[in-house]
Amino acid sequence: GYNNFNNNRNNRPKRKRSGCTSGVSGDSRKPWVRGWKASRQGFVTIICGPNKGTNVHESRTGRNWENWTATVQVGMAAPYLVSCLYDQSTGKVSIEKLGLVLNPKAPNGGYCGRFGQPKNRR
Repeated sequence: GYNNFNNNRNNRPKRKRSGCTSGVSGDSRKPWVRGWKASRQGFVTIICGPNKGTNVHESRTGRNWENWTATVQVGMAAPYLVSCLYDQSTGKVSIEKLGLVLNPKAPNGGYCGRFGQPKNRR
């Protein structure tokens, strides 16, 4: 009895803990990136888009970055705004303040998760 239960539980695929998609809005043709993540604080949703009049900046390594703004909502709390950077070559969004990266091109439906130590957690 016990072994059958244990084998069935281990054969199930793991539940997805994060995801990310990207696209272009209809008439304005502005790109966006949307991510979600299950965390201990609750379900986190992040929607990112370019700032009005944003410019492309080239880093020393030759990558092109844009300044974007992310709307972050944790659980049922009020959403708040955070500054982030969008890498044009990879399509990734980095939110340095929260220590998160959103990668819509990752396999299995995108990735939204940690990439380093957060600077100042809210």
